[in-house]
Amino acid sequence: MAHFRILEEVRTGQAGDWQLCFHFGVYEYDPDQNTDVPSQEGYRFIWRRPNGQLQGARGQARLEPRLITMLLGKAAEAGWYPDPPVRQGRPGAHNPRATHRSLTVYTEGQTSEHAGAGGMFQIVEVRENDREIDRPVDHGIHFSDVAEVERYLAQEVFPGDEIDVTLEDS
Repeated sequence: MAHFRILEEVRTGQAGDWQLCFHFGVYEYDPDQNTDVPSQEGYRFIWRRPNGQLQGARGQARLEPRLITMLLGKAAEAGWYPDPPVRQGRPGAHNPRATHRSLTVYTEGQTSEHAGAGGMFQIVEVRENDREIDRPVDHGIHFSDVAEVERYLAQEVFPGDEIDVTLEDS
């Protein structure tokens, strides 16, 4: 089995509707699998539910050619298709070309408390320069401190960028 880490994303449709997504990212393989490499970069199509969660269905899905063409065009405009983006360094490593991001992360701890994870919190919203970011964030992860949030955002949401986070209660 493999975990897919999203590095780039384009979508069809509007938030609140089913959206077809095209991703560029890293397939990270389980250590117990007999693979020649621990990870590989690649592309995938996947559906996003109206609630914003990815539809992790296994098997095949029918995709309309016009949607595929539209997504490939959006990815090409964004500069990461057909040639994959060039990654400068690895996430978390100092990179002089990295974008420095100062983010405000709004959190809530009530859900964590109800789940038996007292003292932890979840991300409600991430803002940069007083604007909500347009990248997917997993709102289901429970964090214990700002360093965990910074690591998550630097690895999963803004790969290769340098991240500073200010936490705010929502």
